[in-house]
Amino acid sequence: MNIPKNANLVQLICKLFYGLPDEISYIDQDPDKDEFHKIVTFKTGKGWHEMYFMPGSADYQAPEKTDDAGPVFDQALKFIVPGEDDTLEALLDVLRTQCVVIRMEYSSGQSKLLGDLDHVPLFLQKITTNTKSTSSEINFTLLSTDPAPWITWSNTPS
Repeated sequence: MNIPKNANLVQLICKLFYGLPDEISYIDQDPDKDEFHKIVTFKTGKGWHEMYFMPGSADYQAPEKTDDAGPVFDQALKFIVPGEDDTLEALLDVLRTQCVVIRMEYSSGQSKLLGDLDHVPLFLQKITTNTKSTSSEINFTLLSTDPAPWITWSNTPS
């Protein structure tokens, strides 16, 4: 039996972007929304850089844990990047050598932010090679006292 997903209820990550903290002017709370909605403003001529991945492979989880200090969110983003080419190597070089903040765009058009200017997610890579294909599983993890905020506005379209 095949049960179709209701796209109105299940939001899928359809695009991923990274931003370099030294290219971001500031990340502020949206004055028209609650504390879980942020505005991202880049320096002139800078913006989000798209990361291409296998459709349907992106998975974001942020289970809440409670310890003596209060609630903690163990945020994790995982996705698969296919193949081996110059574009992939250039992306991996940036992710390995630079701190980045991640923007996750959902099928609803809304975006979430993983990390901020003071706390960036940790990058991990797992390479899988077999006779049929080569791919890289990319993981970003971040331990935070707040859940990932929604991005209500950014001064660059993508």
